[in-house]
Amino acid sequence: MRSVLAVALVFVAVRAGAVCTDPGTAIAAARAQIDTDCDCAGALTHGTYVHCAAGVLKQRVAAHTLSPSCMADVRRCASRSTCGRPGRVACCISHGGAPARCTIRKPSSCTEGCAASATSCCDACSGTGCAPPSTTSTTSTTIPSFCGNGIIDPGEMCDGESFCTSTCGIPLEACCALPGSDMCTVGCTPIGMSCLFACGSNNPTAHVGQHPVWTAACPGAPPDAHVGQGTCESTPIAPTSVCCPLAAGGCTTTPATDTEELELAVFDCLVSQRVTSSVIGQCIGGTCVPAH
Repeated sequence: MRSVLAVALVFVAVRAGAVCTDPGTAIAAARAQIDTDCDCAGALTHGTYVHCAAGVLKQRVAAHTLSPSCMADVRRCASRSTCGRPGRVACCISHGGAPARCTIRKPSSCTEGCAASATSCCDACSGTGCAPPSTTSTTSTTIPSFCGNGIIDPGEMCDGESFCTSTCGIPLEACCALPGSDMCTVGCTPIGMSCLFACGSNNPTAHVGQHPVWTAACPGAPPDAHVGQGTCESTPIAPTSVCCPLAAGGCTTTPATDTEELELAVFDCLVSQRVTSSVIGQCIGGTCVPAH
């Protein structure tokens, strides 16, 4: 009941147009948590990223570390960002010497202005142009990267495992048999809607965490269709476990011994909880504890 009431108060405050009066440290802390819990570069869609950011803000309002009147302001920074929008930039445009205004555009559409290094319009512009490059990202100060040190630091999903990427993330892939064929398979790395649509609606042979093993091309398939003749397979990994933080609090642990079990656990956490902060580790005392 208390959480429902807190959320209700948020919407009342936002609708009333209340002015945010929280100190800058509270705003910065909220944006820093979004940086940690919501993967800007790895977000599958912009909507997924914004949904994750909103979840973080609701938790902070309920915990009284952010006032309801400031929630909309912080969320706007996430909404007006390039997160989950590949090929987009924060473009700063000034007219007649007026202060630059920011919009999210393709670089080719930003010729009358400048493309900022920041991912959010909240940090992109300064004066009549772009703000100089800094250590800020979409939601305040970026946590220094220690990827590759063998320790799963804040913001990392893994570090050193055979399946771990060079940026200490867990890749998501999928494979399925082409509808009406037992020879052609579709591979999606990373998972993307345009690729999955090729599998067909509700295809029972679509498997998250499997990759295609192709032996030949499929007749008539476009060269960029991610289609070939072969099978869908998963890759064995050393026994591990994925910890998923729950949006309502607490967490769960899912064991994995191959890429299908591993990536399905990450994918399920993303879809069901709208969070991108799964980590290799265990749920201990309601908190995800990294494996190392």
